[in-house]
Amino acid sequence: MVVLLLFGACSHQPGRQQITFKGEVRVGERFEHPFGERFLFVLEPSEFGWLVAVYERGRPEDLTRLTPPFHFVPNPTEIEGWHFRNQDNTGSNDGSVNAPQGEREFIFSSEVGRSIAGPAAHSQPTPEEVECVRSFGRGALYIDQLKLSPPERGHRATILEMRFHVAIARSHRVQKSAMPGTARD
Repeated sequence: MVVLLLFGACSHQPGRQQITFKGEVRVGERFEHPFGERFLFVLEPSEFGWLVAVYERGRPEDLTRLTPPFHFVPNPTEIEGWHFRNQDNTGSNDGSVNAPQGEREFIFSSEVGRSIAGPAAHSQPTPEEVECVRSFGRGALYIDQLKLSPPERGHRATILEMRFHVAIARSHRVQKSAMPGTARD
């Protein structure tokens, strides 16, 4: 239901590009899928799983880094094995671990690191800036199948294999940068 609300609103808006794709990864592997003329969806390997990222060709900046929440619980762009286990890592997550599960929503914009939360930023982005990022691009990764390391009390689970599908909607409109004389689509 949430997916229909998230992407349903986008499907009837002119000027939005929507893409979907599937993939699978094994521990330590990096996954890449290009979209649009200049963007790249990436799963970056991490110690216990993967990090969701979107890059603009030629820039090292992770354009999803303003995906909320920023504190207190794992960010949905962090997909780690221990999110799917109970607190002592002896079985499935029974609610004792507060972490996102099989649906991971993210937002992105080419203005992240430029006019929004750039290198000189000394504070959290404002709600208006986060909404500007969301209005440019949003997506969701859905975990279809997951293989975790064996349960071992007191340790953190690692994702060994993951099959997933991704849906992304982004604006075709040109984003005007706060930097004079620049505009980006």
